[in-house]
Order: sequence, then structure tokens, then C-alpha cells
Amino acid sequence: MKQFIAIFIGLTFTGHLFAQKPHEFVTLKEHKNGKRITLSAVNTDTIAYSVFLMVKTDEFRRSSSKPMIKTIAPNSTLALITMIKLSGKEGKYDPVFIVNSAVNTLEIRKDYDSFEQKIDNELHNKQIIIFIKNECNLCNEVQKTLRENRIVYKKINIDNLKKKPVILNGYPDAKFPILQINGSMFATFTTLKEHVEALRSIETE
Repeated sequence: MKQFIAIFIGLTFTGHLFAQKPHEFVTLKEHKNGKRITLSAVNTDTIAYSVFLMVKTDEFRRSSSKPMIKTIAPNSTLALITMIKLSGKEGKYDPVFIVNSAVNTLEIRKDYDSFEQKIDNELHNKQIIIFIKNECNLCNEVQKTLRENRIVYKKINIDNLKKKPVILNGYPDAKFPILQINGSMFATFTTLKEHVEALRSIETE
């Protein structure tokens, strides 16, 4: 399988991300919120990719010393890890970030005028959360699609909450609805087609 690889090795990060041989479409981004640092993969391409991340550090409460592999959907941002800086530490860390081409494994028709697709059974084992707002037509359409395909999901209406969920703090420009599938966040979609493509891109882990 042809691979597209971007490797970030042996670099020290102190607040800004620098990359060697960056991937054309997929990048690793840092978001700081107090002592918390969230590393996310950003995909600006129209196809999905598989990303590998390993973080080595002794200056954070949590690190990804064990490799993690995730699939990032087209035109989406995927939060990979959140680390908490230890008191008295500068906050240095060394990441290894690799991007490979990914193959869609779900069979969904590309007839977006009729969403009576048969979604692969593996999707029914995924943990799906949808963040919605009041008076959001697209939110209703995405939920209808999930229901019609008998996909179990959890709904969170942020307009009914006194405080926005912490997990959404890293997405100030998010478009609703926001889908979270097994920890992968899809917060930039503006069409039903894009949400269906996200469902197609999720592979069995």
C-alpha cells in the first residue's frame, strides 16, 4: 500500500510545533489551555488517513509512551491526547507523528439524496456522541440518519447545559452538530454528506 509519511522525531516542543518533512494535508497541532496541552491531527484532504502518535516526556502527568493509531476523516480535526504539565516543569515533549494512507472499510452508497444505506455492522459497536444545539436543521438530519440506520448514539444539547463540555474547549470554531466516534472528534462539517463520509472513514480498531 502506498504510504504518505510525515515524521516528527527527536524534536523538543516548548509551546510551538515545528515539523520536519510535513505531510501535505495532515498536520499535528497543539492547543494550550492552562496546564493542559492537547495534540490534535488536522486533515485538510478529501480522503481519510491513518495517523500514528507516540509522545515521550517526563514533564507531563500523562503521555502517550505507547503508540496510538487512529483514523482521521476527511476535512476534520481529531484530538489525539491531552497532557497536564507537572508543576515546576517547562513542558517539553518529544513526539513521533506518522501519517499513512487509510482505506475506507464501510459500505455506504454515495447517493446522498437517499440515506437508506446499510452501514457496516462494525459501526454499531462504536461509541457515538452527537453534540447539538437548538434550531439546528443539520443536527436533526444527522440524528435522523443515525436512527434510520439503527445506530445507537448519545445526544448532548449544549443549549441545555449551564457550562459547555470541557472536551469542546479545543474547538472554538466548531460547526454543529459535532460528532464524537470512539474519541475521534468531527467538528468542522457543514453538510450531511460530510458526516456520512466521516462514518464511512471509521475503521475497526
